[in-house]
Amino acid sequence: QEIDRRDNQHSIRIGTSVMTPANFILDIWTDIQNLAPNLKIELIPFENTPENAREGLRNLGKQIDVIAGIYDDNLMRERNFRVLHLEDKTISFAVPLTSPLARKKNLSPDDLKSTDVMFIHRGWNCYIDELRKIFEKDGVRIVDFPLFNLSAFNTAAKENIPIIAIKGWENVHPLLRIIPSKIPVTVPYGIMYSPEPSKHVKQF
Repeated sequence: QEIDRRDNQHSIRIGTSVMTPANFILDIWTDIQNLAPNLKIELIPFENTPENAREGLRNLGKQIDVIAGIYDDNLMRERNFRVLHLEDKTISFAVPLTSPLARKKNLSPDDLKSTDVMFIHRGWNCYIDELRKIFEKDGVRIVDFPLFNLSAFNTAAKENIPIIAIKGWENVHPLLRIIPSKIPVTVPYGIMYSPEPSKHVKQF
């Protein structure tokens, strides 16, 4: 009986980082347990580095089974993973609490003309690029950064300028507040997994 119990208990290894929090599991865990009580969750922390950004999604199924995050078709092709779409998240800005903009309910290009704004480099995500074009056309000064990580958000807090973000990153940095863009551009968010998932990942 003990062997049978162990064989039927399977952990899904969820990669978690500052930019890919595992909060989504809280919303669906009760449903998962009702449908598949044999599945367990193991959180695997990793750092947002250029190497992990390149290799992590290519190697899903090895050390990490799934990661939840934002994506686009180019990323799926480049990193060769599948995705289960969960929702479309509003592209927002993380604004330093010391900025006058932190009191606003949403941010328009006019609001941001008085400051620089940090955007991830062109080509990283087509939906963020779409919003970038709109803000650039309206005269907003854009500062590029190479990778979503804690260092980028520290820079935004230190320089007292907004940085592009999404709803769901409220806990990334204690001195930044997430405020949605007034221009309603969204980005797909879902669970990314290997193109050849194990039977337990398929069940998940």
